[in-house]
Amino acid sequence: MSSQDASELVVAGSGDVYVAPFGTTLPTTVDAALDGNFFNLGFLTEDGLQKTQTPTIEEFPAWQSRFPIRRELTGLEVMLTAGLLQWNEQTLQTALGGGSVTEYSSGKYVYVPVGDDEQLDEVSVVASWSDGDDDYRLVIPKASATESVEVQLNRTNASVLPVTFKVLGVSGVAPYK
Repeated sequence: MSSQDASELVVAGSGDVYVAPFGTTLPTTVDAALDGNFFNLGFLTEDGLQKTQTPTIEEFPAWQSRFPIRRELTGLEVMLTAGLLQWNEQTLQTALGGGSVTEYSSGKYVYVPVGDDEQLDEVSVVASWSDGDDDYRLVIPKASATESVEVQLNRTNASVLPVTFKVLGVSGVAPYK
């Protein structure tokens, strides 16, 4: 029987999202120090981080029933989405799935997208947030940035660099509290 308990609400007042090359040692607890290969994606829009989990379900009908008699989970898509406010070499490469940024003149840079014979970067993602005295951490062992990147450039708003990670074949997503 469920009861009403306001202490079970989660309000992620603030947090951070970190990315590292796939294969980097992952944290195993909410307070474990992150491997030095993780970098913080910096300021995010007020929307923070969104996690979407979409199951693919196959239904099995039967002649004797108007309703399916069984359902089977045949696939699962997990995505993390955020709007990055900071633009730098790492955030640009992360949002665009790889490529390279090089300085061709003092303070002037050029981005070269993922080449025809290259794959999207595979990364590990760690999100950490707090709700009062409670700390949370979500660990995605393997993912890649896969969605369209549409940026608006104008004089009245910050330009947001959107990133969407899709989880790749791993044994699981590990949330810690």
